[in-house]
Amino acid sequence: MTKHQENAHFFTIVDTPGLFDCVREADKRISNGKVQELLNECITKDITHIHAFAFVFSISSGMNQEDIQSMIFFQTNYPEFKKFSMLIVSHCEEKNAEERNNVIKELFQHPAVVKCKLREYFGLGVFFTGSFRSELRNDPNLHAATNQITNILKMREQLLDFLVSREETYNIHREPRTVLVPKVVLRRFSINTIFMIIMAVIFAFLAIIFALLAKC
Repeated sequence: MTKHQENAHFFTIVDTPGLFDCVREADKRISNGKVQELLNECITKDITHIHAFAFVFSISSGMNQEDIQSMIFFQTNYPEFKKFSMLIVSHCEEKNAEERNNVIKELFQHPAVVKCKLREYFGLGVFFTGSFRSELRNDPNLHAATNQITNILKMREQLLDFLVSREETYNIHREPRTVLVPKVVLRRFSINTIFMIIMAVIFAFLAIIFALLAKC
């Protein structure tokens, strides 16, 4: 929630995540299928007016293969999110506008991103965020702090102004034909498997014939 000219504005943003859950305790990790189940439960029962689905990644660690696979997963399973999806790049407090744009340019030139046309999936566009660097706590620097807060406020203002200006929200119940179930992937059988199935059917048929002849 944010206040703007004495009016309260409430935003509902789903941070798409959890895919490729990487908590330290392996036994506490949740599968991608479970994440999908939780998201389906959320948008059908708990939160039905969603302003945006945000894909967030840190500029410091860069975009890795799992990030891209997560985006492809949502593009494949939730194509209806396209008009409500945005990409948010975090940790940009020390990047100027030109540097931020170069990061996005490089991202969207990644072969996998180009192949799957992922850029088109972010119908709401790309935004940036940041926060004070932890280094300032141990090594205070007025110039660095001033530069960071200037970038942070500018990026935050752009994101909030965009959300305030939007009136349309995503509500699955306005799309009666949408069925949120895991997609069934048809299994491709090998020639040997098909041959074995055919032979099993033939032997079963012959067994029935011999059984009938034995009764005659």
